[in-house]
Amino acid sequence: MTEQLPQLVNKEEVDYVLQCVDDLLVILRFGRQDHIDTQRMDGLLQSTAPLLANMATVWLVDEEQVPVYKEYFGIKHVPAVLFFYNGQHIKCDFGTPDHSKWVGLFQRKQDFIDLVEVR
Repeated sequence: MTEQLPQLVNKEEVDYVLQCVDDLLVILRFGRQDHIDTQRMDGLLQSTAPLLANMATVWLVDEEQVPVYKEYFGIKHVPAVLFFYNGQHIKCDFGTPDHSKWVGLFQRKQDFIDLVEVR
């Protein structure tokens, strides 16, 4: 049986993870459990988390439970994936005007793995 990805349910938990996880890429998925694209993204993240365990840790955040971060990061569409390293937000050029997060689904599992490996 596959272990579920951990969920952060309030601002304090998100803050703790961002401050205390060192030397691993922290991947936060913001979304809503009842949204089909969020469910698909969670499946992709669930299947890739063990493959990336030496370099990254994945956490799920319900955007409605942590509205301060939803507003701060300008999350208007879900799922949105943000990357952090040693507490610092990593901005990435995804070929879109917004460099602060990935919005939507990855086309393939390997696309996500490749992105994490180059960060």
